[in-house]
Amino acid sequence: MTAPRLRGLVDADRAAGPDDAALHALHVATAGAHPAMAAAELAASLRDAGRDHGRRVVIAERDGAVVGGAGWVEAPPWCFGAPLIAAAADVAAALIDHVVARARACGARHLRISAYPGESGKRAALVAAGLTPALDFLTLARPLAPGDGAPWRGRLHRRRWAELDVDRFTALSNAAFEGVANAPPMARDAVAELLAGDGVVRDATAAYVDDAGAYQAFVVVLAEGEGDGRHAVVDSIGVAATGRGQGLGRAVLDDALAAAAAAGFGEMRALIASQNHASLALHGARGFTERARRSVFQLEL
Repeated sequence: MTAPRLRGLVDADRAAGPDDAALHALHVATAGAHPAMAAAELAASLRDAGRDHGRRVVIAERDGAVVGGAGWVEAPPWCFGAPLIAAAADVAAALIDHVVARARACGARHLRISAYPGESGKRAALVAAGLTPALDFLTLARPLAPGDGAPWRGRLHRRRWAELDVDRFTALSNAAFEGVANAPPMARDAVAELLAGDGVVRDATAAYVDDAGAYQAFVVVLAEGEGDGRHAVVDSIGVAATGRGQGLGRAVLDDALAAAAAAGFGEMRALIASQNHASLALHGARGFTERARRSVFQLEL
């Protein structure tokens, strides 16, 4: 069998190209029972700020056909290989070798790549490359109906999407997720791009500030899926250290649920690391249950 050949992503701007359709078909085929990204979401993720707008993405070809692809996020001391989509074990091995080399080149000390339960060839390639299981990512889901949740009534002031200060939002987000698995600090430009993206549910994305204007909590809600599968996702939710243990996270999540339900979404999801016990407990108390999970493998460089 011909060895796969790697090349850079052909269309490194925002427009979708033929690589996107081929990669999405592979993604759906390899995801199995795990919720797959919509085609537009996968294309956008390949070209986001974390992947340097497509310059940190390679496509694997065999005999002229697309058989895989991989992107990576450089955030030393971490590097994250995602997405990594492969039609066969040897394709996965070639992509993993490339991402490992890029992780070493950027000075990362730890590399993480995840795999769905049905990706047996990819899992075998990860183990062969020296990566070992580190944690799981759980997809949690909760149905929504009109009147769900509880609109904000707290002592803090709600800053809606149009009023958000990107610098303060970035500072609070990085502080809230310090030390959380698979949550490296985000650059201001990446946060600005996220908040300005078409997928943001603007009515549900907000910050909560005290009388002095200090940001104490935040939530980012995205819209994902297509057609009947369209749903809302809690992309991130965080509380400043000084506000923890007071029910603030629960009130923010209730506000997001209410806003998403009012916007017409029938389901809310969240992707949470198995080690993030506080977030798992928070979402579980609000009716979220496990829909699927994938394993995260780690390599010490």
